[in-house]
Amino acid sequence: MKTVTLQVEPNMDAETLHENYLVKHKEIARLIQEGSWTPLVEYLKEFHWRINCTEHVKKDDREKGILPNLNTPLHYAVLKGAPSEILTQLIEIGSLLTLKNAEGDTPHAIAVKKEAKEEVLKILEPPQLVLENQTAIEQMEASLHKVINGRVEKLLEENHMTLPQLAPFWEKAVEEVQEVKYYYEVPGFYGGFHLSFFPAERFLMADSFCRIWGGSEERHIIKSNGKIKERHSEVQMYPTRRKCEII
Repeated sequence: MKTVTLQVEPNMDAETLHENYLVKHKEIARLIQEGSWTPLVEYLKEFHWRINCTEHVKKDDREKGILPNLNTPLHYAVLKGAPSEILTQLIEIGSLLTLKNAEGDTPHAIAVKKEAKEEVLKILEPPQLVLENQTAIEQMEASLHKVINGRVEKLLEENHMTLPQLAPFWEKAVEEVQEVKYYYEVPGFYGGFHLSFFPAERFLMADSFCRIWGGSEERHIIKSNGKIKERHSEVQMYPTRRKCEII
């Protein structure tokens, strides 16, 4: 049995991010724009934590109505008709099949709209576990978003930060996987949410914390039916700290 860590970056205002971080995104965007697929794959192998990155938008651009499309490199590869072997390589190095863009489309959904070849559709088809558990995924995701908003809604709004999608947790829940993990860091919170999905028991554990003095730790258990249980006494990352209020 093994543990898998998701490589997913939440989208937020470009000003929130360090310039070095944005430089890598610009290079990925350039390679995609040029259709330089093999160099793109090699670049993402080197900077593998960017494999599911999306383009960040500045606040000024948002005010002009320019919003992030939330397309990952795999979304773009499908949109621009990259060869099937490139799609396979992107998936092999970590591209997620179940991430949705701003229009709610997975790479497979885009391929269907483009009437792609059967070979491409087969490559991009989400795992059966995801297809069979759409209701559970939607219910768990709604509950997780409720938990996160309950702690940091104001910060998310200020940074225009996207919330985690739950389908990727199920996508990676293959037979030998015991736990799927993801850390959702929130700028300005001085902490974040440690998320752990346990496929066998089909529940998500969300541990949240604030690292500054006065911080607090909370644990929420989210079942596959969307029900939430609070078990704050079980988690003590910083046992001497008290509750942290986001101002």
